[in-house]
Amino acid sequence: MPRRWCFCCSRCWRRGFIFLGFAIGAAAVGLWLLAGYAVGWPWLLLICAGVALAAWVALRQIVGVRKGQTRIWDRDINED
Repeated sequence: MPRRWCFCCSRCWRRGFIFLGFAIGAAAVGLWLLAGYAVGWPWLLLICAGVALAAWVALRQIVGVRKGQTRIWDRDINED
């Protein structure tokens, strides 16, 4: 079980911090509500999406794209 968990975490971590961005967006909405600001559901979803997108872009800029992360295919397996 621990090996599978580590593999899953590393795969999610390498996939562009998408889930971490969603978590940051959800935390921002939670703090927004905890502070006492009352807005409707559409605004909460918009805030969550905007903060998640900004967090994802920031994480991509800070950490960057590692060498070998992007694959360029030069041969199709169906052409044989």
